[in-house]
Amino acid sequence: MKLDAALPPIQLKDVPAIAKAAQGIGFDALWTQETQHDPFLPCTLIAEHSESLHFGTAIAVSFARSPANLAYTAWDLSAQSGGRFILGLGTQVKAPHRAQVRHDLARVGDGQLREQIQVIRAFWDTWQNGTKLNFRGNITKPH
Repeated sequence: MKLDAALPPIQLKDVPAIAKAAQGIGFDALWTQETQHDPFLPCTLIAEHSESLHFGTAIAVSFARSPANLAYTAWDLSAQSGGRFILGLGTQVKAPHRAQVRHDLARVGDGQLREQIQVIRAFWDTWQNGTKLNFRGNITKPH
């Protein structure tokens, strides 16, 4: 059985101590969420101040970011941590989502999230295998 913990809403300067403590106690993973900080910022600190602790976003709001931005960030965090990073994506409640990114809500849903994940994977395939980047989607538009 694996045990994970969620990073509480704290100042970024406190993340290293919590990461070290979580690893020392024996947690398997430490999760960040999009509340007080961009969820990726604490991840860089967790990677730097732990050796075996997995960590990830639970969740990062997918539609507020471009697929390229998500691909680069996740790729770099995985490289920095030796593969311990887990990218957790999700959608946001519809009303704040409309105000935040101005998408047509009829287009927001499983299909758009699926397509965004396909784009992210296409970037990773390019970087890992040298495949030519050529994604033609139906929903995702550049931000």
